[in-house]
Amino acid sequence: MTLLHQFLRLFIFPVFCIKCSQAIRYSSPLELCLFCLTELPLTNHFELQDNLMEQRFWGRIPFHRAGALFYFQKGEYIQQIIYRMKYGNGQAMGFALGRLLGQALKESADFKSVDYLLPVPLHPKKLLERGFNQSELICIGIQQAWDKAICTDLRRIKQTKTQTQMGRVERAKNLESAFSFKSNHPKETHYLLVDDVLTSGATIEACGEAILKVNPKARISMATLAFADLW
Repeated sequence: MTLLHQFLRLFIFPVFCIKCSQAIRYSSPLELCLFCLTELPLTNHFELQDNLMEQRFWGRIPFHRAGALFYFQKGEYIQQIIYRMKYGNGQAMGFALGRLLGQALKESADFKSVDYLLPVPLHPKKLLERGFNQSELICIGIQQAWDKAICTDLRRIKQTKTQTQMGRVERAKNLESAFSFKSNHPKETHYLLVDDVLTSGATIEACGEAILKVNPKARISMATLAFADLW
């Protein structure tokens, strides 16, 4: 950061930490001060088999590994960060979060066999409204830290209702036939489905089902920025 940028940040256009509201005196795409960066609620999922995220998919869909970087709670600053990434023109924030996730994946032996990063897609109408797919931003950030190819063969072909107030069964029904998958990759290709937040898991489950419908021998893992512990 140049002296001019430092002056503008400190005195003209200060940026304040999302969590503690203190002025940030360095370039911070996550909008967190150094202290609050050290307080991020990490899950350690990528080193823990049978973690809480994996347990959420037991009996639902076969997978290799699953994990999230942070714990997610409504009203907490992780929710604010992800909200700003999705609705506040936060492309730089998406890339930065993706790099953190990519570093965690890179350091995990269980994810080394991943062949492709597969962002959970938005419906074309939703993509036009928002201007970008946050899952793709995260994948680009992951790729900057972890040398894996991004695959865009998964499509969202059905525009679904918002799922905020839906239960697990309602979400699953809402997502029936919402995704399609076409690929010429080898049968045992290992895909890593990537999204921002995992709540019930219905969206990623529907994506996995679309892949397995086309390629039953595909290997599927899942990674998200945050995990909402609903249990």
